[in-house]
Amino acid sequence: MELSSSEVQKFPSYLRLYTDNIRFKDLIESLTMCKSDTSSANFTHLLETSSVSEMNQLFKVKDFSQRELFDIKDAIIQNITYSSLRTAYIDNLSENCLLAEFENIFSIQKKVYVSLFSVTNQAEANRELYYNQLLETNISEYNKIYIPAIYRTNDQLIFFFAYKYSDKEETDRIIAATTIISLNKGTVETHVKNEFTKANSSEVDVNSTEKFYYSIKKILKELGLELKPRKSSDERKALFDYCKYLNKAMIEDYEESISKELGAVLKPTLDTFILQLNTQFPISGDAEKRILKKIESIYVGEYITKMITSRELREKALEKGLKGYPTKIKYTNKDAANSQTASKGKNEPLPVHEIFHSINTVFEDMSVLREIRIAWFERFTFATTGMYERKASVNQTMIKSTKNYLRVVFASTSKTNKEMVDVVLSEIRRLL
Repeated sequence: MELSSSEVQKFPSYLRLYTDNIRFKDLIESLTMCKSDTSSANFTHLLETSSVSEMNQLFKVKDFSQRELFDIKDAIIQNITYSSLRTAYIDNLSENCLLAEFENIFSIQKKVYVSLFSVTNQAEANRELYYNQLLETNISEYNKIYIPAIYRTNDQLIFFFAYKYSDKEETDRIIAATTIISLNKGTVETHVKNEFTKANSSEVDVNSTEKFYYSIKKILKELGLELKPRKSSDERKALFDYCKYLNKAMIEDYEESISKELGAVLKPTLDTFILQLNTQFPISGDAEKRILKKIESIYVGEYITKMITSRELREKALEKGLKGYPTKIKYTNKDAANSQTASKGKNEPLPVHEIFHSINTVFEDMSVLREIRIAWFERFTFATTGMYERKASVNQTMIKSTKNYLRVVFASTSKTNKEMVDVVLSEIRRLL
């Protein structure tokens, strides 16, 4: 859209509503990158503010060009999305909405444009599909989903949602969510802040990230943006296979070396033992192989648990070019019992845990995966920005696939940014 730098606007700013959702230092850095030779003195003044409150007050008394306001609002939404909305739901547009041609993109813009007024019930979008009233929208009513912004950047449609509720301590809370749709690729990602722990479920309509996500899906459908049905069984198998691959890649060098040495000693002994038992209890060749494999697995597990450190395994994973390693798996075993295995923390891959052998058994028996936790190496997730502290430092995500959703939760301690979130979600999409 062609914007006039001379257009200015004053308004009662409601940026303060999002104070808990904004990583202020990162926001200033993003806005600094937007500064140009034509930027106003007020924009420069904005970059010198030291808090969300101070920035909010500045909007009330100073003028900014429309171009500057667009940059500011877009930067705030991106900051909120990638610093605070740590739960992401992964989808794809249905084939009917998979739009690669410009004419089709324009038609879906028109659908959104026509529906926008009735959905937002606040103000109509302009013809170029840029509606961003983030700073002007007062989230005043409880238990209502607001849509302060819907706009297009390149091939993406971005929806920003806000929901207000009063928690058990009668404190007002604003929960933000962002849906990002790539019209060319057909990908859909919905990012939600997980801050419903204090919600009173009997009084709050949206009391979980899942319910917020379901409400957003309903809104998207009203706008003609239908999501493709997922096959959760295929997703779980792909994620399970990925865990198995990561686990195997870390230990295979040790396993091969130990098994070779152990087999040379153990097989002759086992042959003699089985030969003595065969008169009373015949054992087939296949059964003997299974026995040998279980003994080797137990021995390898004991060796790795006692002799190999978590640091050595992490370095082995990096040596193999792995982007991460599993630290927890929840599964349903072949006897239909729910169980889980987990290491002691993000710096300990599963193989160094005392239950190494049971993990191997889970992978061998093709149990059904319910949820996994993966530690991702920061050297991959922050490859461009170089934000990682050490070569082997990691951040964790929980990944869960059900018939209703595919969800990725970034750990609360993660130093999330756009690059990190995009790398992780892209890697998960690649697996599926």
